[in-house]
Amino acid sequence: MEIDFEWDLKKAEKVLAERGIRFEDVEGEVRADRFIDVKVKNQKDHPDQRMFVVRIDDYAVCAPYVKVGKNRARLVTAFKSRVFNKEKESGNG
Repeated sequence: MEIDFEWDLKKAEKVLAERGIRFEDVEGEVRADRFIDVKVKNQKDHPDQRMFVVRIDDYAVCAPYVKVGKNRARLVTAFKSRVFNKEKESGNG
């Protein structure tokens, strides 16, 4: 299934400046079908939010998103994840 992406440009600039992660790189990994899709654990604070987990520069990156319509995802933020990185290193991811 083809997914269209959207995000807030100011948020994308902030994530790049503070964390060195480009939303375009997340989008590229998802389009290349190199991702897992998980539900955000804290649904109380983040209802209906899901998360793409991709590898960028050989490190796990989580990118929470909200579905907008049937085939559209609005990226909320992106951050490196020690938890998912450890799972990959131990062979569980």
